[in-house]
Amino acid sequence: AVRVLPGTWHKYPRMGISTVRAVTLAAVTGVTLSRACDVRPNFDTREYYYKEVRVPSVEECCTSCTVDVLCAFAVFDNTACYLKNATTLTPINKSGVTLVVVRNEPPGPPAPPTPGPAPPPPPLPPKKYNVVLEQHSPQPVLSHGNAVGAGYSPCSTTFNPAFVDVLGENTVSGVVVRTDSCSATNGAMSFAKCNLETGVCGDLEPNYKFPSDQGTEDPRIVWDPYTSYFYNFAYGSNPKQAATDGCSTSGAPGAPGACTVILSRTRTPYNASTWEHVPGGTYPWHRNGCCVMRPVGQKSYCIFGESNSEGPGSGLGIAYTTNISSGKFTQTNWTAGVPGVNGTGLWMQPLGADQEEIKLEAGTHIQTLSTGDLLHFYAAATPGWVANGNYTAGYIILDKDDPTSIIQRESGQFLVPTYDYETLCDGKANCKYAGERKNVIFASSATPLGNDRFRLFFGGGDGNVGTAIVAVTAV
Repeated sequence: AVRVLPGTWHKYPRMGISTVRAVTLAAVTGVTLSRACDVRPNFDTREYYYKEVRVPSVEECCTSCTVDVLCAFAVFDNTACYLKNATTLTPINKSGVTLVVVRNEPPGPPAPPTPGPAPPPPPLPPKKYNVVLEQHSPQPVLSHGNAVGAGYSPCSTTFNPAFVDVLGENTVSGVVVRTDSCSATNGAMSFAKCNLETGVCGDLEPNYKFPSDQGTEDPRIVWDPYTSYFYNFAYGSNPKQAATDGCSTSGAPGAPGACTVILSRTRTPYNASTWEHVPGGTYPWHRNGCCVMRPVGQKSYCIFGESNSEGPGSGLGIAYTTNISSGKFTQTNWTAGVPGVNGTGLWMQPLGADQEEIKLEAGTHIQTLSTGDLLHFYAAATPGWVANGNYTAGYIILDKDDPTSIIQRESGQFLVPTYDYETLCDGKANCKYAGERKNVIFASSATPLGNDRFRLFFGGGDGNVGTAIVAVTAV
């Protein structure tokens, strides 16, 4: 730093001694002093120089003096910098030259230490439940590769389903699915009837077009028995609506913190035109909203997120609302089972490559076990993802009295891409099944069958729909 001083100079007979001593003190004690310069145009000194340095500017003359432990002051003349270490300073007027005097400044506050990684989560309690895969469909239940009349879709990619059951005013069960760039649906989410007990689906009904301004991808539809509405969290982009809702984070769809999760509702989900936006319901969650519903005034919790999509270090978060009709959610900490002091923190992280888990994404809505504890299936990428890894399903079990507390967790090795519609024939040419990405199972829907058994509908190969049954029993 160079400081030009106005006014007149005075003689400082002992200037230089303190500078040399300060530098010596720093060398001895390890104390770091910041050295800067005061400059006075049109002044030289009577003292002799001990070294000449060729530099182009006053600033570099200052630098030359401050880095030399012997230098107390210097004079800059055209392209020459004359370093001096005299114990006195006797200024004299001299046009065209500049006097440069080093000053020592106390050190500023130390830079804050770089935060280290959060402490690993403490061990979870002893395992309470066995979670077992009972069935896994070897053929897709909905696909462009299926025959007409047997779960056929006119869309080359039909995937990531959300099941709606016959509840309230709804009289038709089936799945709302993603149909990227499909001409038959205009790229809108569409519908196929499905039987919950058998898992069998009919053909896609392309005349069903979910309103695109309320989302175009990855529906998550949850039944709220307390309001008799079906609520859907879907991925999409509607900047004007987001601004009205008060979601003002910047970023394109898919960018960290972008406002791309949109909440809508209806009592008749089979009628696409009845889906309406919930005011306030746009969220910077990137993907998903996987919920368990409670009466108004109590906390309904939703799991959301995808690794690093809500910012560096993000994973699966959890938020709550006391009235989903308000559209307002508050993110809160996990209180057990995640990296952080005593297992507390904002984000649930992958278990790590040694446990075949390097990325997470929220999956199904939260289901209630007969004990009252809560079950959530999430998506998990294995090492080598995207090109050579798998997208699988893992699960967590949450405490019935505190859904922010993870009491059991296992990585996603019980539901692994196996069949051609999931692996896309391992990427080989002329595969019967099409999709956007091979080796994918994305568990996006779970519905209770009774007795702690659950029907899963999932995306296979990012282009087809499969199904499975998972049973949960006490250890």
